[in-house]
Amino acid sequence: MIVATTLRSQIAKALAAGSIAYTAVLVFLTHYPKPQELLGEELPPDKILHFLAYGLLGLLVTATVAAFSRWSWGTAARTAAALAAFAALDEITQPFFGRSAELLDWVWDLVGIAAGVAAVAADFQAGLEAYRRDFNRHPRAHRDFAVPGLRTERQQHAAERHDDRPQH
Repeated sequence: MIVATTLRSQIAKALAAGSIAYTAVLVFLTHYPKPQELLGEELPPDKILHFLAYGLLGLLVTATVAAFSRWSWGTAARTAAALAAFAALDEITQPFFGRSAELLDWVWDLVGIAAGVAAVAADFQAGLEAYRRDFNRHPRAHRDFAVPGLRTERQQHAAERHDDRPQH
C-alpha cells in the first residue's frame, strides 16, 4: 500500500512538473514574434497547431489534476474552464509581443482542450469501470483501497431494499 501511494505521488509530481514546463514553452512560443524562426518554415496549418498545442496542454493538466485530487465530472469541467480562460488570456496578450490575436485561434484552442480533457476522462472512466467489475468479483481483495460510494452488488441490493422500507 505504501509503495502504491509513493508511486502515485511520484507520478503526480512528474505530471505537475511536465505541465508547468510545457505551459512555459507554450507561452514562450505563442508570444515569440516569429515562431517560424524557432520551429522552421514547414509547419502544419496554424489552426492544427492550436488544436495540437492545447490538446496536449488539456491532457497534461487534466491528468495532473486527476492525480492530485478526487476525480469527478465537475473537476473535469472546472479544469476545462480554467484552461479556456488561460487560452483566452494567451490569445489576448499576443498583440503586446508583435503577434495577432484571432478569435478562431481561441476556438481551436478550445477544441484541443476539450479533446485533451475528454481523453483523460475516458481513460479514467474506463479504469473506474474495470475496478468496479473486479471489486464486484473480489470485494475482499479491495478492502484496503476505499473508494467512496463504491459498493459490491450485494451491498447495493441491500441498500436498495432498505430504502424501499416504509419510514416510521
